[in-house]
Amino acid sequence: MATARKQPEQEPAGFDLNGFPNGVYIGMLLLAAAFWGMGTVVIKDAIDSFPPLWLVGIRFILAGALSSLACWRRIKRNFNRDTLAVGALLGVFVALSYLFNTGGLVFTTASKSVFYTNTYCIMMPFIIWVIMRRAPLKEHFAAAGLCVAGIAMVTFAYGVGTVNFNVGDALTLCSALAVGIHLALVARFSEGRDVLALTCIQFLVCGVVSLSAGAICHGPLDVSLLGQPDVLRSLAYLVIFASCAALMLQNVAMANVDTMTGSLLLATECIFGTVFAVIFLGESLNFVTVCGFALIGIAIAVSEVLSSRAQT
Repeated sequence: MATARKQPEQEPAGFDLNGFPNGVYIGMLLLAAAFWGMGTVVIKDAIDSFPPLWLVGIRFILAGALSSLACWRRIKRNFNRDTLAVGALLGVFVALSYLFNTGGLVFTTASKSVFYTNTYCIMMPFIIWVIMRRAPLKEHFAAAGLCVAGIAMVTFAYGVGTVNFNVGDALTLCSALAVGIHLALVARFSEGRDVLALTCIQFLVCGVVSLSAGAICHGPLDVSLLGQPDVLRSLAYLVIFASCAALMLQNVAMANVDTMTGSLLLATECIFGTVFAVIFLGESLNFVTVCGFALIGIAIAVSEVLSSRAQT
């Protein structure tokens, strides 16, 4: 799941990442999407034995610490009260998105989660309408309609009398809304501020908020759980690959590819997540569910294309 889609500052001399063939950057974006898709599967598996909100908190505290150590000189050079305030605001919405998403995974499947999470693409034009007073195109309403139709097909996949929509699905849609608000705020407030410094602050704030939520909702953490090999492997994957590495790949690649192409490639997270859920978690899909996912995927692609054209 993406946290921001802004171009990073120019890399310092001697560390140029801007001269590779276009195919390399496409591969970076697909790898980032795969990391996020697999991340949903890892979370779904981990929360069977680890409190979900504590998992989010520990993940982002560690990701924030690693990112801050890696970018310490840059953060020190660009840190000020304004950056701290904006980063804290953005971090709260990162926390909301992951808390809702991880909490939702307790009740829903990983395959449904990745598709419902990516509906933020459809919500974005309407969120921007509210926050930035830029009205969506009429085609955005068509994309939203396709998305709703797809969700309806997934909901009634086993017959109209059988509703396949639960509290986990609702929480996941709340997560998608938080992601959309976060990205709209990034677009509004990150200009003129160091993106990497903002990202590190967001990680740390998300970690603190999530740890607080974990303490309130789950009570004290049983620290012995952190000694379990499965938990350690899950945390290592989420911190290193699904957070730090995925964000780095995204930021480098999005600075070197067309915005529309990059956005569509990142949206393949939902495809990777579904495939990995079937392979590693044994989730099953019927024909109607697949058709519903296809409609949601088309709606996401249409919305991404329209949004990218509106920016050009």
